[in-house]
Amino acid sequence: METEKITINLGMVEMGKIDVLVEHGLFSNRSDFIRTAIRERLVAYDQEIRELAKPPLMDLKLNLESKTNWFFTLGVTRFTRDDFQEAVEKNKRFRITVVGAVHIDKRVDTQLFAAAVESIKVYGKIIASEEIKELISIMGERGNG
Repeated sequence: METEKITINLGMVEMGKIDVLVEHGLFSNRSDFIRTAIRERLVAYDQEIRELAKPPLMDLKLNLESKTNWFFTLGVTRFTRDDFQEAVEKNKRFRITVVGAVHIDKRVDTQLFAAAVESIKVYGKIIASEEIKELISIMGERGNG
């Protein structure tokens, strides 16, 4: 599992309490305690996260003739060049929301991406070429169309 480093500020009392738990073997170190605490909170809020992150229009039933392909995933989502090429050939566009990570094939150029993606929102990490990352930042939540 790929991880990212974050920095947090805690008060002296909170740090002292964590140190007591570590010293008595309940956690292997401060990081172990913090990871565990975060995971527990995320599990407790799992349903809320799903509802809050889900695009509002996904609740509508879209007919089969829709020109939009909706993607909403929690985890890692991978898109290949063929995925985008197929969408363009079928005159469809993606609306993508990912909670976790999205991996976009390095062979996808900005022209193909812009033609295939109506909007993209990533809560987490984007793994793609620098050009695609820049385009995603320009598109923001409003998309490019």
